[in-house]
Amino acid sequence: MSYIWNIQDLEVYSNHNGEVDVIYSANYSLTYTDETGNAETIFKQINFDISTLDNFIAYDSLSSANVIEWIRNSLGTDGVSALETEVNTALTNMLNTSTKTLR
Repeated sequence: MSYIWNIQDLEVYSNHNGEVDVIYSANYSLTYTDETGNAETIFKQINFDISTLDNFIAYDSLSSANVIEWIRNSLGTDGVSALETEVNTALTNMLNTSTKTLR
């Protein structure tokens, strides 16, 4: 089983506290794939605390890994675990749901 984080898009202020293209929000997804290859994805948004820009990284120098690290750090261990549980539960619910056609 695996969890894969992806960045969908970023929202930026063109100028903030003397810096250019400051990311204040990220839309991201978390995909869970079980051991048999079934997968489910959830989509979320997070706002970042940009009150200080002590460790500012220029937008052109950012990688997806940087932003995913910010998201995970902002969520904390409990928040990451809660998201993993949410997407795991979503997959379980999807796999245990059946559809029937009325005739």
